[in-house]
Amino acid sequence: MSDSCGVSEEQLWSWLDRDAPELEDHLAACALCRGRAEDIRSLMDVASLDRPAPLPLPESIGPFRILRLLGEGATGRVFEAEQDEPARRVAVKVLKGGRLAGPDAIKFFVREVSSLARLRHPGIAQIYQAGHTEDGHHWFAMELVDGQPVTAFAVSRRMGLRARLQLFRQVCYAVHSAHGRGIIHRDLKPDNVLITEQDGAPQPKILDFGLAHDDLAGPRKISLTRTGQVVGTLPYMAPEQVRGEHELVDIRTDVYALGVILYEVL
Repeated sequence: MSDSCGVSEEQLWSWLDRDAPELEDHLAACALCRGRAEDIRSLMDVASLDRPAPLPLPESIGPFRILRLLGEGATGRVFEAEQDEPARRVAVKVLKGGRLAGPDAIKFFVREVSSLARLRHPGIAQIYQAGHTEDGHHWFAMELVDGQPVTAFAVSRRMGLRARLQLFRQVCYAVHSAHGRGIIHRDLKPDNVLITEQDGAPQPKILDFGLAHDDLAGPRKISLTRTGQVVGTLPYMAPEQVRGEHELVDIRTDVYALGVILYEVL
């Protein structure tokens, strides 16, 4: 980028990808980024043409009636679903591939279930139930979080500096609780830190422990990643993650990501 703008191309991609509320304000004031944003959107449009047709929604997964697709990643799909007893709406995550899912994908999925089952904190989305269907689809149901990414929430509520810091302190307490259970998230980013409102007060909810690492397992436990394999979301990754040095990953890796998120929140 030129000296006239401090926004990197990576940040612009991130804003465009998640339709961040701060994007339009910046583009209104920066002609350079308006041009770059048009180029990036063109690339996104071309990429979208190469995507396969969406899979049809299943009628049910386990005891849950599927209502709609909430999101989709490389290895899983997340649905909003309805449960009869107790009567509630939940989020159901389903591993892609069914019986054809690879062993590594299944290990990561089982690790996510195990990590969530150990976590009990108001700032972490709670898991309810897990299982697999007769046709081999692994799934788990968890708390349905209707919220905004922490960055978008702070902007939409026009929060002052003190309020933003108080909100972020709650996020840190939730992450600290996971660390106390030996769980390192490894993919903290605004989209995984949603803010809801309970009794008129903001309540963070940490999501997506799919890349979580068990820090209590010790070095003798078989690793789910190979040295040199990069996992995470690039703008929020600590140097050891970028280099694929997973033996160096510890709670400081999450602290680094929190620092990046705090920078964006402020």
